[in-house]
Amino acid sequence: MSLSAKREPLAKIHGRYQRAGRPHKSRLLEEFCLNCGCHRKAALRLLNRPLHPSPRKRPGPKPRYQPAVRLPPLKALWLLSDPLCGKLLKAALPHWLEHYEPLASALPAAVRAQLLTLSPAQMDRLLQPVRVRHPRKGLCATKPGTLLRHQVPTRALPDENLPPRQRLGVPQLAALPALDRMENESALHPQPGLSQERQRPLRIPTRRETHGRQLFGHDRFEPPERVALMNDLYRQEWSLLTHHFRPTFKRLKRDQRGSKTGRVYDPGPKTPGQRLLECPALPEATKQPLRAEHAQLNPIRLKKRLETKLRNFFTVLGNRNRESTKA
Repeated sequence: MSLSAKREPLAKIHGRYQRAGRPHKSRLLEEFCLNCGCHRKAALRLLNRPLHPSPRKRPGPKPRYQPAVRLPPLKALWLLSDPLCGKLLKAALPHWLEHYEPLASALPAAVRAQLLTLSPAQMDRLLQPVRVRHPRKGLCATKPGTLLRHQVPTRALPDENLPPRQRLGVPQLAALPALDRMENESALHPQPGLSQERQRPLRIPTRRETHGRQLFGHDRFEPPERVALMNDLYRQEWSLLTHHFRPTFKRLKRDQRGSKTGRVYDPGPKTPGQRLLECPALPEATKQPLRAEHAQLNPIRLKKRLETKLRNFFTVLGNRNRESTKA
């Protein structure tokens, strides 16, 4: 007999067993064992414990954040900001929240304060069911071999050789050309007079891999007239959105441990505009236009204009590809 089938006779005999004396308890116990077909010790455990045990209390402190109240605005801002991780979303939330409230319903002061005090780990926990419904493209599963790479040490160049703009971590997006291919760096660069070491060349990044290709992917676009549209989108919406409202981590140092390289990043992510304003080497006359430009921008409107231009771009490109296929 299952436990669910034992509950009805258990409910009838439980109260009588608790009130009965020792001789009567023995008879009630034998009656329950005969009806339910269970062992005497199992019947004793059922009759001696409470009939309806109280629910187990949740260990730890009481939850401070209610997902039903905090999740809707957090989800909307997370989707608008091109789904960021919790650490980057924590840094970007104050910039996006002040422009989100006028467009949506006004948030209560308590909800707004709790959104700003959410930790990155708590944001990830609240957004976990949303991330399942809005998955991003995963990482490539192909990995290079490590047998030879771990045996040959790496000869890295110092970061002091980089220009000041690159050391500051500011993306050069204003003059970013729309290229139809990416440069691939080689892992091995043998040169005469050097020992057998893997050398990574000094390479000034143009952010094509991390910024430009996020919009258009790695495909090649044949029509040359599309280049002007791509450059306009880079210089206007994407450059402003990335410079003012998308925080990034800045690498502080790089440690060489034989063939392995350890990197240490700034614990507080910031936008490139914030790093420019906090740079002591930048004159105040240069910072004033940056503050004025930031005050006039709205990241939500920039994102909508960006999506509209991308939709029009790929619609025209798709129509042209269909026409070329028919021809």
